[in-house]
Amino acid sequence: MASIKRLLFSPENASANVMRIITLVIAVFLGLMADGTRDSYMEDQRALNLIGAGDETESVGFTPFWLLACHAGATILAGLGFLSVLVLGKRNWGQVLALTLVCLGIALAWLPSDLVSNVSNLELSKVGEDPAPWTYFVKLVLIAFLVLSPPILLWAYYAGPILDRYVIRGVVSPLALSFLGLVGIWVIMDLTDNGKVFFTEEGFSLLGRYYLVQLPQIVLLVLPITLLLSLLFSLGKMSKSNELISMLGAGLSMGRVLKPLFVAGFYCTLLCIVLNYDWAPRAEAHKEGILNRLQDALNDKEKGRERKKSGEDEWAALAWMYRNSMDQRTWFVGRVPVDLANAPMRYVAVWAQADDNRVMYTIRADSAYWNHQTKVWTFRKARIWEYDIHGTPKVSFFPILTKEDWNETPWHVVSSSYKAEFLGIPGLTSYLRTNRELPPNKLAPYWTHWHYSWAEPFRCFFIVLMAAPLGIVHSRKGILGGVTASILIFFALIFFDSVFLALAEGARLKSWVGAWGPNIGLGVIGAILFWARANNKELPKFKNLFSKTA
Repeated sequence: MASIKRLLFSPENASANVMRIITLVIAVFLGLMADGTRDSYMEDQRALNLIGAGDETESVGFTPFWLLACHAGATILAGLGFLSVLVLGKRNWGQVLALTLVCLGIALAWLPSDLVSNVSNLELSKVGEDPAPWTYFVKLVLIAFLVLSPPILLWAYYAGPILDRYVIRGVVSPLALSFLGLVGIWVIMDLTDNGKVFFTEEGFSLLGRYYLVQLPQIVLLVLPITLLLSLLFSLGKMSKSNELISMLGAGLSMGRVLKPLFVAGFYCTLLCIVLNYDWAPRAEAHKEGILNRLQDALNDKEKGRERKKSGEDEWAALAWMYRNSMDQRTWFVGRVPVDLANAPMRYVAVWAQADDNRVMYTIRADSAYWNHQTKVWTFRKARIWEYDIHGTPKVSFFPILTKEDWNETPWHVVSSSYKAEFLGIPGLTSYLRTNRELPPNKLAPYWTHWHYSWAEPFRCFFIVLMAAPLGIVHSRKGILGGVTASILIFFALIFFDSVFLALAEGARLKSWVGAWGPNIGLGVIGAILFWARANNKELPKFKNLFSKTA
């Protein structure tokens, strides 16, 4: 036991110990995933043999053999990464090799699984939306960047000059502490508002998922202010100890000293682009769906009603209506599901009218589901009221009612019920393609958030550009002024961000202006401050801006 402990934990190399733990956890997780894929593949093979399909493992809904091979290969790569850091962890290149193998294993498990789940939707969507294949391929590229970038960063850190490593180390510690602190404050505030619904059996089981789905949104929200605080603290500390002055006095330019921080800011921007592309916008919709589900469960518990646990209870909107003017059908959807592709619409009513606007029949059903392959609507527990020319109804009940000649799709019926800020780039692109005939003022919020999804992540880089020169001071009094100016500029950015977005959503500004305007303004301010500090110019002071001139 002692020998195993000495093998796993080296007291003289803390980074190797952390790497060993991370690689071991990932290797075990990928091994469990491969085992689950093997079980699914074997079950699918038995099912195929029963229906006489032979070895056609590429059938829709069945696990292909190549996916099993990819997951097995991912487990092997992660295992090799753990062995590498176990043997070579004391050396820098050994840690880089181990992290590279593990990240390749993650990519080999993630990307093929995503392809199997979504490639069938590129030509024929499950909800009838007009797909944009390029958005999915961009998503794959962003996932690959997210997974494969850590070993590149670790290699760049070890291969970089001592000065760059020193500057980065000075920022990483306050960055991690402030990030964890702000996330902790956010979680406490969220539990204060919503904690009541989690004090149930179902609530405890969903607590981990509730915060996991919000993780991209949390990072996107907290990372900019975390960068601002950590930069001001670390650069102010280095200025106070005259380290930065010594670097500049040694002949190094301001840009050279701050280069690793600019690279870090640009990487944070790319990371936020990955998160804001699809995951972060959808996080709020999933959050509301889980809270609505738990609130319903709590209400049922208080009233003594039994409740069945179902993912279909996570809904994004209530009481939505849609009018198909061409076919003269009006839809009412009681509950719009968060996951429209895998959950039916609940409490649906449809009114069909004749050319003279007379109601021909009404359908009311407990749920409605659309088959994207056969284009058939299926209504469960449906009642139909058929009216004669005098308006007298004839009521019939059908456990299952199908409609084969309807042109509506779930996306046409309920897509406009989804708020623009809850849709990522793929969802916004599909919405704009599907509803291109709508007037510009109706599409303005969706175009605005399409641009904003790309613009918001660049806030990280512009904050670094702005905070770096304000954090470098030549006197103790200047530290407080730089911190105050940075915080004021940041909150001004948030204010103008809200104003510009509201104007663009109301079609009073161009969509791209409303999305990019405040961020471009922050970038211009940062560039001016950096130029002034790099050329040893005096930064403008607030008291001088409002002082009386002679």
